[in-house]
Amino acid sequence: MNDGVRRAVVAALLQLADSTDYQDRADAGQAMASFVDVAGTREHSSGFSSTPPTRSSPT
Repeated sequence: MNDGVRRAVVAALLQLADSTDYQDRADAGQAMASFVDVAGTREHSSGFSSTPPTRSSPT
């Protein structure tokens, strides 16, 4: 896979990482691990969260 394609994949994963859904962010984070050698990946990977949001208790 050439560098241009790898950068395009990382760009798409970064968009997925901006999702409000924690599962999307977790998937993006796991996939980004495969592209850690692409410039800019490491800077963004620290912001991923796979922790589900806390739910408020019913009233």
